[in-house]
Amino acid sequence: MYHWAKEIDIYDTRGVRIGFIDGNLATTESAKFTIYEYDDAGKATAIGVAYANPSFDRFVILASSNNLHFIADLDRNVSNKTWSVSVHYPETIDDRIIRIFAGFVIDHEDKFLSNADDDFDDLISSNPAK
Repeated sequence: MYHWAKEIDIYDTRGVRIGFIDGNLATTESAKFTIYEYDDAGKATAIGVAYANPSFDRFVILASSNNLHFIADLDRNVSNKTWSVSVHYPETIDDRIIRIFAGFVIDHEDKFLSNADDDFDDLISSNPAK
């Protein structure tokens, strides 16, 4: 199992579930996450899809798989050991959700390329689009 293929539930300070992030295991992308937000009635709606580039030093969050509208991006500066996060449309995504996602990416930055069960190179070579 990939380290990043996880579902992350996100709660506010009152314990109300405000969203979740679903790490999609069955994907030909380097890594793909669907980001959901809950409304007041408790209904989850997909608000974005995050993709990693093959070297896992950049993530982009798009409005959907079919909409290339950039909501946000995360860029890793390997030499400085830092990440920068740019939210281009803050009204589109709850800042608490983007902060949790950024924290997850940073915590797992060196684990994205390692996997005990699958060979990453085989996964990439099987995708002719990459």
